[in-house]
Amino acid sequence: MNKRLSTLIILILSCTSVQAKPLLLLQTFGTKQHTGRTVAGGTERGITIQLTEIINDVLANLEEAPQTFIINPVGDNKKKPLETLNKINQARQAIVVQLTASQSQQAKPSCNIFYRCYNPLTDQIKRPYAPLTPIPLEDVYLLNFGQSKILAKSFNEYLKTTNDFIDINEPMGIPLAGVRGIKHPMIQIEVNINKDTQIMQLGTILAHALQKIALPT
Repeated sequence: MNKRLSTLIILILSCTSVQAKPLLLLQTFGTKQHTGRTVAGGTERGITIQLTEIINDVLANLEEAPQTFIINPVGDNKKKPLETLNKINQARQAIVVQLTASQSQQAKPSCNIFYRCYNPLTDQIKRPYAPLTPIPLEDVYLLNFGQSKILAKSFNEYLKTTNDFIDINEPMGIPLAGVRGIKHPMIQIEVNINKDTQIMQLGTILAHALQKIALPT
């Protein structure tokens, strides 16, 4: 075999056998000025910050886990959408996870899962982030809509079969207008809780579900 050809084959095999861990981008809700709904005696922003920090800590202590990065963490007083978008799109392999929260009257917490879908009317009218997108914006949703749906369903199925702590509702596709230009698949997790909900337990369960969809076996 030609020496150059054999060297090329070895290089290709080594590149394909070692894959970087996917990145979980955990997006909290709101800002210091816009904290969202009143939830469980606190604010929607406060709850989502607690959950992202718990998820981040749990994953950091697992032997096999994706990398994590918190978007819009505590201390951020102002949203910087263009800067955030640019950082997100620089990641080679990532899943964006938006966290929201609402007040529930039920004793048992529940969870709604949403996946990004394509809205041909609003998504074609406004293109504020197109210059930073490495692929044409009209292809962004078409590229990742299917993967977002698969991730949402996998997340849903894992929670349904592994825990009795949370009630799980079927995933729904929604046009997430605030995320135009992001090239990665995205899901949104909305937790419905009350002041008696054990946030640590909730965050730990979500962390393990996110590990499963980021690193499927």
